[in-house]
Amino acid sequence: RDLRFARDGGRLYLATNDGGVELWDWLRTGEQRRLGDHPAVRMGPDADATFSLDGTRLAAAVRAAGGRVCVGESPIAPPIDDRPARLASKQRAGADLAVLNHAGSPGALIAFADRATEAGVELELVAPVPVITDAPSARVLERFPGLVLPDGLVGRVLGADDPRRAGIEAAIELGQELLGSGRFAAVNLSGSATDHGPVERATMMRDIAAELTPA
Repeated sequence: RDLRFARDGGRLYLATNDGGVELWDWLRTGEQRRLGDHPAVRMGPDADATFSLDGTRLAAAVRAAGGRVCVGESPIAPPIDDRPARLASKQRAGADLAVLNHAGSPGALIAFADRATEAGVELELVAPVPVITDAPSARVLERFPGLVLPDGLVGRVLGADDPRRAGIEAAIELGQELLGSGRFAAVNLSGSATDHGPVERATMMRDIAAELTPA
């Protein structure tokens, strides 16, 4: 998918290979708009995309158009040392909230949050919690470029006598550790969770969320 932003006078347009729409028209529906999944996740490892506007400039454009801005950040994507400063630049551009990508252990995410604070980040952060209860849901997360799951998580869940229960318990454990650290405003229950359809997925997410309370 070719995603580009273009200016025409004072107007900013989102242009795709399906056509285009003025950014303000795109925003004023009141819905949350999410960009960021690499096409390799949806269309295979050889898929690629062209982006003519980076996340920081897009955040500034959306803020200038009157939107509220939620940005993403990948704590362990290279150059790793520059990631806290990059998040701080998105904050200066107008971001209200940051959702972090999977970075391995809860400790790695907590350490990144501390480094971001040292870099001047005051945004509320949302930490990722992988939800895996079967082989298909594990594959969904594992094929995201640059994503790192906690060591041993997939083997622990898939090797359990009851993978569904093991996956739910693992997500609750990870979520409690992240929220209990006091660094995160919320967690993102991430992934497809199960190959047994949307009702089962929603049930699992509800059960996990019911066990999680922010610090």
